[in-house]
Amino acid sequence: MTTSGTKCYLYFDEYTSSIKDTLLSYYPTVLTRTDFSTTVTNTTTGVIYKSANSSQYDNDGEVYYFAGNPIDNWIYFGGFYWRIIRFNGNGTVRLIYAGNSTTGSGEDDQIRISSFNNSSNMSYYVGLSYDGTQHGIGTESTILIELNNWYNSSESGNLGTNYGNYIDNNTGFCSDRNMSSGSGWSIQPSREIRYAAYERLVTNKNPSLGCSNNDILNIPIGLITADEMAYAGGTTTSENQNYYLSTGQEYWTMTPSLAYNSGTAVNFWAGSSGWVFNFGTTVAYSRGIRPVINLRSDVTISSGNGTASHPFVINTD
Repeated sequence: MTTSGTKCYLYFDEYTSSIKDTLLSYYPTVLTRTDFSTTVTNTTTGVIYKSANSSQYDNDGEVYYFAGNPIDNWIYFGGFYWRIIRFNGNGTVRLIYAGNSTTGSGEDDQIRISSFNNSSNMSYYVGLSYDGTQHGIGTESTILIELNNWYNSSESGNLGTNYGNYIDNNTGFCSDRNMSSGSGWSIQPSREIRYAAYERLVTNKNPSLGCSNNDILNIPIGLITADEMAYAGGTTTSENQNYYLSTGQEYWTMTPSLAYNSGTAVNFWAGSSGWVFNFGTTVAYSRGIRPVINLRSDVTISSGNGTASHPFVINTD
């Protein structure tokens, strides 16, 4: 019963969909993977995979990723073409650089060639950022300097200055320097030591998108992880030239593999035939750099369907 003249008010919270929600509508077929010991090569349209593991931000939502050879995970942003790696749990979208064209050669998919670090005789040189401790940060690696120089230069169209408002700094990049079972960290080990990713990817074939808080780098630009390559369809045991991360070129991941012979540091890297290598050469060797960024959750698309001929175009007006 109400009294004459009584007013009743309803309040509604405004809901704004994230770019993750918008783009997921283009992929009605959602699959899962449980076996990461074999490569994925299938060509797909409208297909996305859902991760069984939580994201590095456990309460932010589910992670969706691409595997095999999707033809519809292209994005045009900041004057360059990119491939979508995954939709992060917090609504942001992770992209890997694909150059100035959707039809270029493998060399066009990277910005330059560089060592990961100029020195390799200490275990901590596996870090994208490092100091003299296992999880330390503060000193930029050689490759992070190259990434930042590109990001803030005319070579990238001053991506950081002109488009930095569309790029997320909080999702972070995982520089996982935890150790595998039975390995203890040492600056210059007298025997081989193995990082956690070695156990995950080489021994157990069980990648993860999780990350310890002390190894999350809150920076706007980084590299792909070896775990992301495993989710996409690469393995450490077989070549795979038929998945979207294979470019016919060698390029760096930011994931540590092992250290040996008085500290010789080794990171995972993408081989020219599509292998995900965890050995062979040290971080001082020169390979390609493919920048990775995270688009903010509140950016929008102006056109496109994700194909090479009609990539999603990020609205920057």
